Amino acid sequence: MDTSLLESIIQRIFFLLGVQAPVCSFSEDGRVFWVHASSLDPHLYIGEQGRSLDDIQHIIRALARKHLIGLALVSVDVNGYKKDREDRVREIARSAADEVALFRAPKELSPMNSGDRRVVHMELASRTDVETESIGEGPERRVVVRLKRYPAES
Repeated sequence: MDTSLLESIIQRIFFLLGVQAPVCSFSEDGRVFWVHASSLDPHLYIGEQGRSLDDIQHIIRALARKHLIGLALVSVDVNGYKKDREDRVREIARSAADEVALFRAPKELSPMNSGDRRVVHMELASRTDVETESIGEGPERRVVVRLKRYPAES
């Protein structure tokens, strides 16, 4: 897959934003197009709770759809923020699950974007004692962690 046009557009976007030229690469299976950038002042590009970074990613994703047919996912990161956020969300998920198991009461997490909710669901999917469910609408959508319901025995 020829990515040179997309990469030059991305380079131009980041240049206009004042961010050091990003490194672009594909995942091993060729389904994820990674854009890694670094900045001396990453907060300008990450924004509150990663919203600016999500907006930048949205624009690049739209461009990728236009120029790279069959590309499943684009991931944009500045100074490793996304990896750090994913690690924090995983820890929140594990802590919530432990709390639910200990106190035997459901726990509602704070509202999260779809990516963070997915991380919670994936992190807790292998646990046999708890289950997760997304509830709410729009920006108030969040995950509830509760004890796993088992079918009634006959």
